[in-house]
Amino acid sequence: MGKSVYSLILNDEVIKKIDTLAYAKRTSRSGYINEVLASHVSYTTPQQRIKDILNAARAFLEPYEKYAFVEMNSNSFMDVRTALSYRYRPTIRYCLEILGRDKGPFLKLKAQVRTQSSSLISAIEDFFTIWQNVEKKLIPDTYDEVEMTSYENVCYTRFFFLNDRMNIEEQRLGKAIAAYITTLDKALDIFMSNMDNTDYVISDIYAAYKEYYAKTGMII
Repeated sequence: MGKSVYSLILNDEVIKKIDTLAYAKRTSRSGYINEVLASHVSYTTPQQRIKDILNAARAFLEPYEKYAFVEMNSNSFMDVRTALSYRYRPTIRYCLEILGRDKGPFLKLKAQVRTQSSSLISAIEDFFTIWQNVEKKLIPDTYDEVEMTSYENVCYTRFFFLNDRMNIEEQRLGKAIAAYITTLDKALDIFMSNMDNTDYVISDIYAAYKEYYAKTGMII
């Protein structure tokens, strides 16, 4: 959707109220006016569609009592937290953000644990090595380890390019995003509970990933 500059003559008092509402929603004056006008003419903007996709993902995750949501004043960001299956139950954060760029919209997922424990840091690194190998094996046609993943300071980042997915209905795409998070979280639990049995861990993580695909019918 292209954008252009238009000249409008508006009442100063109206603009003051618009600026107040735009500030509350952490958006620009132009962004807020665009959102209001789009709603008035029943047009779904890319920003609204992103919001709907993340709302659908949240609706899918909410029935799982283990997940806690951090409220954010952003239509394109979601922060989900849960306890890791490890000795002192450290918190793991799953941060989702949908952004735009030259190649089209993409989803950035960060899975992060804050810890000073060298044993936990080592375990997390080992897990994500396995997870990357699983994705490399099961989705070789769409997975690019260099372009789609990074790992630094106990933070795993996964990128999903959505350009070919934006025509998919919001509920289905949101469910697929949420299902990826629950599968990743399940795989982490499997690993943390069976670190001494690598063969079992790898087999079970493969099974969990295949189940994720079977349930969603798509790989985001």
